[in-house]
Amino acid sequence: MPATQQAFSPDLGATAFTFGFDSAVASATDALDRLHTTAASHERIMVLEVMGHLQRGGNPTTFDRVLATQFGAHAVRLIHHGQFGEMVCYRPPNIESVPIADAIRSLSRFDPNSSAVQAARALGISFGEAAELVSPFAGPCAAEASSSG
Repeated sequence: MPATQQAFSPDLGATAFTFGFDSAVASATDALDRLHTTAASHERIMVLEVMGHLQRGGNPTTFDRVLATQFGAHAVRLIHHGQFGEMVCYRPPNIESVPIADAIRSLSRFDPNSSAVQAARALGISFGEAAELVSPFAGPCAAEASSSG
């Protein structure tokens, strides 16, 4: 899948994940789970804003600890080989590097037809489109798509 269509990625198109992303998502998910039970018990609708207050603190996930260690080891390897001006990136399953200019040249975008986006729409999550114009069931399901291609 091209880097511009990765389903869960940061803004940089050169890497699938940056360290800290998994921890931030886990922290926000935990906060949402806690808020959901509170809202349900009080029969309230609540809004959770996650920026800064919350997902940047706390302990990193195991995935982020391992990824950060691998990024650091690869960065030292780049320095050892005199490869300056490069950014370490994660392209599963490998840790690689790209010139920084290439890393910032394009932003990563979600594929609007990906299964993750379609599942979110089926749950009633809006991505800014007019709700009456977009049906989460409009596209082919995965089984139909794989049998027709």
